[in-house]
Amino acid sequence: MKKDRTNECGHLDKPHYGRGMCWTCWRASYTSTPEYRARRAARYMTPRAKAWRATYYEKPEVKAREAAYYAKPEVKARRATYERAYRATPKAKAQRAAHDAKPENKARLYSLEYKTNYDETLYWFLISIGDRRCWLCKEVGERLHLDHNHETLEIRGWAHQNCNHAEGNIRKSQNPTKLLLSLCSQYNLTEAILMGVQNADM
Repeated sequence: MKKDRTNECGHLDKPHYGRGMCWTCWRASYTSTPEYRARRAARYMTPRAKAWRATYYEKPEVKAREAAYYAKPEVKARRATYERAYRATPKAKAQRAAHDAKPENKARLYSLEYKTNYDETLYWFLISIGDRRCWLCKEVGERLHLDHNHETLEIRGWAHQNCNHAEGNIRKSQNPTKLLLSLCSQYNLTEAILMGVQNADM
């Protein structure tokens, strides 16, 4: 005669299922094994399973049921709490940093924020950091930012922050030409500028 076993999992009010556990505890123990997870992942990625999911989740009643579920305040609060906790993990931070470091993503964010042309913006971000040159002082530098014309939205090139501020202040002055001549005279830059112009013409 088969002897009734007592649950060793602590759920004495539930019938014994196997290995000294009730059905709930046995199922949780079984589904947490690496072998089971590997089999389930392989079955989930089969063409038949993919086709079934593509058909099932396109049904109007399924979409309506999902929309109603995710519209619940308690579900929204639970998802927001989970997302905040996940974004604070080192794994999420590393993934976000790797994603933001890609040139195409940098160009996309820049073009969305400043309304510039994406292809033109991507061209400038594909230039390696060591080859970027300030379009104002012509010097190579690492701490450069992309500059554009705020009226025409045309990309001007990479620029140092100080160079960009100086160019904007000179352009907005009452007499830019007189200001430049005064600065060249004050800092004894007239001869250097003339020599640079002559070298450029040669």
